[in-house]
Amino acid sequence: MRTLIPKSILHLLLVLCLSISLGPISQASAFPQRPINLIVPYKTGGGTDLYARALAVELRKVLNVPVVVVNRPGGSGIVGAVAAAKSPADGHTLLVASAGSLLLSSMLKPLPVNLSDFQLLGQVGRLTPALMVPADSAINDVGSLVAMLKQNPGKLRWSHPGRGGVHHTAGRAFLYKNDLQARDVPFSGGAPARSALISEQVGFAVIGIQQAFKFESLIKPVALLATGRDRVQTAVPSLQETGLEFADLSSPIVVLAPGRTAAPIVNQLVEALNQAVLSPDYTKALHRQGMSVFYAGPQEASARLTSMEQENLELITDLKK
Repeated sequence: MRTLIPKSILHLLLVLCLSISLGPISQASAFPQRPINLIVPYKTGGGTDLYARALAVELRKVLNVPVVVVNRPGGSGIVGAVAAAKSPADGHTLLVASAGSLLLSSMLKPLPVNLSDFQLLGQVGRLTPALMVPADSAINDVGSLVAMLKQNPGKLRWSHPGRGGVHHTAGRAFLYKNDLQARDVPFSGGAPARSALISEQVGFAVIGIQQAFKFESLIKPVALLATGRDRVQTAVPSLQETGLEFADLSSPIVVLAPGRTAAPIVNQLVEALNQAVLSPDYTKALHRQGMSVFYAGPQEASARLTSMEQENLELITDLKK
C-alpha cells in the first residue's frame, strides 16, 4: 500500500531542495563578502592618498564592510597600478589614482599597465599642480621665479611627485613653453616632494595645491598651473592670469576596478561611490585638508579623460623630442 504525501509537504520539500542547491550560488554572488582594499600607488600624505582616505570612511558606511587604504608606491604610480590590475576581479581590490598621471605616462612611453586595463567607476576628486617655493625664498611671484630661472639656466632644482606623472609633465610643459631650463628631482608622492622643498633641497616644486594647506609658514605657492583659481586656496593666482605659457593638466582622481570585474559588481560599486562622494561628511573631510569634491560618473569621467588626451597630443609630441 502506497503512502500518499500531502501536496503541502511536497511543496515544502521542493523549496528546501531548491534552497540547498541555490544557496552556495547566492552566497557566491553576494557582494561585498570581505574588506575592500583601496590601492593608492603613492606614499601617504599626497593628494591622491588624502582623497582615498576620506573616501574609505564613507564607502565603509555604504557597503558595511571595512575599507582599507593600501599604499603601493613606486615607478611614478605604476607599481601600485600593476598590482591592482592583476588582483582578483571580484570588486574587493580597487585602485584610487591620478588618471591624468596614468594617461600622460602612457602617452610618453609604453607601460605595463594602462587605463584600458581597468573599468572606470567614477571621479572622486581633482589635483591641480602649482608652482611653490620655500617660505623664506626671495621669490614672491611667478615673475620673479621666471627671472631667477633665466638668470641661472639649468642650475635650479625642482621637485615633483614622480616622472611621467601630471605634476612632472605640467612642470616640464611650463619650462618648455617659456624657454626655461631647470633640473628635476623626482619623489614618490607629493608629501616627499614637499618635504624636499621645505628643507630647501630644491629651489621650487610642482606639486598639488593642497600640499600648501596648513604649511603656509613653510612653503608658498606662487601660481596654479591651471586656467582658474582653486576653490579653497583662492588667493593663489592661476598662470592664465599672468600671461605666461602653460598646460592645464589638472588631473581627475578616479576609482578603478580590474577590467574583468562582473557588471553587477561594477554597478553596485558605481552606486556606492556616488553615495559616498555626495555625502556631506566626505565634503567636510576634504575641506579639512584644503581640498574639494569633484564628482563625475563613469561616462562623464571617461569623456574628460578623452578630452585631456586629445588636447595634449601636440604637447606630448613636443616633450618626446
